Amino acid sequence: MVAGQHENTKAGWGRSTVLRSFAVLLVGALAATSLTVGAGPAAAAGAGTADAAFNTTAGTGLNSYVQAIAQQSDGKLLVGGSFFEYNGQPRSALVRLNVDGSLDSTFVQTGAGITGVVDAIAVQPDGRIVVGGSFDLYNGIARKKILRLEATGALDLTFAQTGAGLDGAVNDLALVPGGKILVSGYFAHYAGAARSRIAQLTSTGALDATFDPSSGFDQDVYTISRASNGDVWAGGPFTTYRGLPVSHVVRIPANGGAAYPAPSSAGLGAVYDIEQTPSGQVLVGGLHVMARYSSAGVLDPSFAPVSASLPSYVFTIGQQGDGKIVIGGRTGLTGWVGRLTSTGALDPGYPSGPRANDNVTSAVIQESGAAVIVGNFTTIDGGSFVRIARLLPDPAPVTVPGLVSTLSLTFKRGALKLGWTAPASNGGAVITGYQFRISKPNSKTKFRAWKSAGSLTSKVTKMVKGAKYRVQIRAVNAAGPGPVLAKGFKQRR
Repeated sequence: MVAGQHENTKAGWGRSTVLRSFAVLLVGALAATSLTVGAGPAAAAGAGTADAAFNTTAGTGLNSYVQAIAQQSDGKLLVGGSFFEYNGQPRSALVRLNVDGSLDSTFVQTGAGITGVVDAIAVQPDGRIVVGGSFDLYNGIARKKILRLEATGALDLTFAQTGAGLDGAVNDLALVPGGKILVSGYFAHYAGAARSRIAQLTSTGALDATFDPSSGFDQDVYTISRASNGDVWAGGPFTTYRGLPVSHVVRIPANGGAAYPAPSSAGLGAVYDIEQTPSGQVLVGGLHVMARYSSAGVLDPSFAPVSASLPSYVFTIGQQGDGKIVIGGRTGLTGWVGRLTSTGALDPGYPSGPRANDNVTSAVIQESGAAVIVGNFTTIDGGSFVRIARLLPDPAPVTVPGLVSTLSLTFKRGALKLGWTAPASNGGAVITGYQFRISKPNSKTKFRAWKSAGSLTSKVTKMVKGAKYRVQIRAVNAAGPGPVLAKGFKQRR
């Protein structure tokens, strides 16, 4: 699941018990699909390739399972799970990384920090960090299943549950305008009040009684997502809400009341991730399914992935700015990662398939378009990437180079020596050479043919004494020649 990218987004992915048991549950149960690699050089070594420059400080990565990742407004990454080290440095269940994957030493939990497992992370607009999972303590202070940290990593003492708090693990979080927080998971009560698998807390951590799900869900809620209109979407293996039948995905009003008419869910297995799109549509991923709905729950027929091309389990959905969708999950005993187009087809310019040696559980999309993925894998495409990796974005569009910066002309013994400096912009591609031409004697419009030069100098002979000339020069890259820099001169007699 993807976290921290929209105001209404969810925060982390907390199906730890389910995922950690996959190695047992799936042996011999599912056949691995073959790797589908998009055509062209972008698929071979560009977009989607694991970035060897990410996290190069020590390279040992995270020493145990990773469940959640969220991105701050400054691009820094919050990573949660069951680990206690990052690149050999002690970090208990939660770590913050710089944009390049290096450890952010300014984020430090107090003392022992979180004792347990982090399954969900949400970054509030004020920079404070809400954390959910399966834990009871922060540095010896009681914090059952949910807490809030300052931006520095210190415990926020203004946020605390009342009474016994939640009696089961938190799988997912969704921020609500005004500072309230939606939580979902394995719990049945909050401080004795019935809240079966879903609840809403106030900005101080107390139970919000204005959100009343009545009897709630009959089974665990793996994922929640809040739409901009206030509707709450929930997914999991459940089959009832408030005692009435639903099928793995449901849309409920902002107050937790009776579910709206069920979204079309034919063939929909357990749901592991739900994401709101900027246009108001809803992406749903899960067991043998990837679907898109309207905000009213109507299935979008224009989004039609081929089931055989998808992983058996879609655990995480990452939305790029161009409408393409990075998904991660699992097929058989192998982690799966790839990209879909806006219509749901596999993107031919991105390597997609069982590329990791274990689960891919969560992802965020960086400003550059790169996808940072986490999970329990230790290799991607055979290379060592220990539970976190960055997949390269699409190459920036190549344009022609900019204007040649300067042009100098020197005359000696009937010859003209040209010298120039490279343009400030290469257009996103290597400059392969330069072209120049000289006008015919005493003409401003009639020129000799373009000549090529591989360096920053060239020489022209047989100049007519006393004649006026005009020189034009331009840089060339794979997109073609750039704009022309012109300069006039008169050959001395």
